[in-house]
Amino acid sequence: MERVCIYARVSSNQGENQDYQSQITELTKIIKQHGYDEDNIDTYAEKISGYKETNDRPELDRLLKQLEKDPTYYRCCYISEISRLSRKPAIAKELLLKFSRIKLNLYIYSQQMFTFQPDGTENNLVSIMLSIAIEFADIEAKQMKLRMTRGKMQKVTQEGKVSGNNQAYGYTSDINKEFVIDSTESLIVKQIFELYKNNQGTQVIAKMLYQQGTPTRSNTAELNNLIK
Repeated sequence: MERVCIYARVSSNQGENQDYQSQITELTKIIKQHGYDEDNIDTYAEKISGYKETNDRPELDRLLKQLEKDPTYYRCCYISEISRLSRKPAIAKELLLKFSRIKLNLYIYSQQMFTFQPDGTENNLVSIMLSIAIEFADIEAKQMKLRMTRGKMQKVTQEGKVSGNNQAYGYTSDINKEFVIDSTESLIVKQIFELYKNNQGTQVIAKMLYQQGTPTRSNTAELNNLIK
């Protein structure tokens, strides 16, 4: 029997509770309704940003390499929505064109439509709808990011509270999540400013801090970024 595949993705910045399993469950149910057995389904799933390039997304890259090896290996690829392929419009359109050239049917659960019709011809209406959906998905993601940034800024400037764990170096939050100076890190911040006032460049300062064993919150290699 012909094989089909699922490509599922969730963004790496959506928290630990976000999982692609719900996508796989929904799509597997649809695939079975379309007459396929579970043994004929291959799954490609990953937790990674949709703004990354295709070769930086291991599971998508693995799928594309399988299609390069044998363009007819899969009869259809199932995704929950078009943004799962990519958040970048140019990449999403490039993937759709690649699938179209090898006659790989794509089923989009959110639209409940195939990119190819039963007679093997391309569904032009779906192609137009997907082009629009790709652009809207990009706009939606950018607006959501902007709203989140504004929300964090509002908490800091108006409420004096910090959301998340990415406080500026030299600051921390107390039990009430209010912004307070970190007594240890503040000494390093003062040292950085003194060195900068004495005409030391960022790379020189980073090297000096590294040599004296000054830690960052994540990795000492990031010292140069910390002081910029």
